[in-house]
Amino acid sequence: MKPAIVIAALALGACAVGPNYRPPVTPAASAGKYLAADSIAVSSEPLPEKWWRLYDDPALDALVTEALSANTDLRVATANLRKARAILSETRSQRLPSTSISATAKYLKSNGSSGGGTGTTGGTGTTGAGSTGTGSTGTTTGTSGGSYEGQFYSASLDVSYELDLYGRVRRDIEASRADVAAHEAQRDTVRTSVAAETARAYADACSAALQIGVAQRSLSLQLETVDLTERLAFAGRGTPLDTSRARAQYEQVRATVPPFVAARRGALYRLSVLTGRSPEETPPAAAACTTPPVLSHPVPVGDGTALIKRRPDIRAADRTLAAATARIGVATAALYPKISLGGSV
Repeated sequence: MKPAIVIAALALGACAVGPNYRPPVTPAASAGKYLAADSIAVSSEPLPEKWWRLYDDPALDALVTEALSANTDLRVATANLRKARAILSETRSQRLPSTSISATAKYLKSNGSSGGGTGTTGGTGTTGAGSTGTGSTGTTTGTSGGSYEGQFYSASLDVSYELDLYGRVRRDIEASRADVAAHEAQRDTVRTSVAAETARAYADACSAALQIGVAQRSLSLQLETVDLTERLAFAGRGTPLDTSRARAQYEQVRATVPPFVAARRGALYRLSVLTGRSPEETPPAAAACTTPPVLSHPVPVGDGTALIKRRPDIRAADRTLAAATARIGVATAALYPKISLGGSV
């Protein structure tokens, strides 16, 4: 009869209450390949993990690596991921039997003439996984008149195991696994944002430097035009209106230089902050850059399904929903009786 009871308990343990999470199906219109415009060259290849290396720029690669190692938000996200993994390990331990060990020691002394006695007691206890126990021992010494003196020791081991009849433990483990995946996606979100902001700041600094060079070249040409117009006016081949118009154009070109300088300085400040430096410590590689990075091959974008799977914000939302669904099963299982098998030595 006992084997039948054990088999029935195991059969009940194979089911779990609560809903099962099923991820939504990607619509067919969004799962296909992308159609590129005539001015943009793309490919259906998957995007590499370190996508900034597609620019083949050692300076950009070094800046992104430095930014990832210096970012505090990324360290916080990594710490949260380690915490979630520790909670998952603790949740998995519910599958194992729980044990408690206790021990006591007593010293007794009795005087036969007075019938009194004195004693001291002490005890220790630990909790863990194990299946051993120790009984009680003692030594006594008898004297005349009915008095005695002795030391007594005892130890006990209690073992209990919860029968997961309604899947409470399995749903709890399922929720913890989803939490780990969600925290991992949140870490990837921070990592992607830091890399993207670093690449954008580097490209902005290089583009601003290129624009400054073009503006200064235009300013030099416009200054030559002003000088030529003044010479023509002095020789009687021009009018004061031509000279004023040339100087106005020169001032307009000169007014375009300060915004480019400010944009470059702001981009360099952003790079300094992203790489963990003070704003005054400009990265040398970015300060020397005068040409923005460009791709020498098509942009790998994949298809719609691949895009959804690699977006960390979508993965984080999906895993958070899966964890919440699993915890519905944990709450539902709490409505049923909790049955445990126990033993003690």
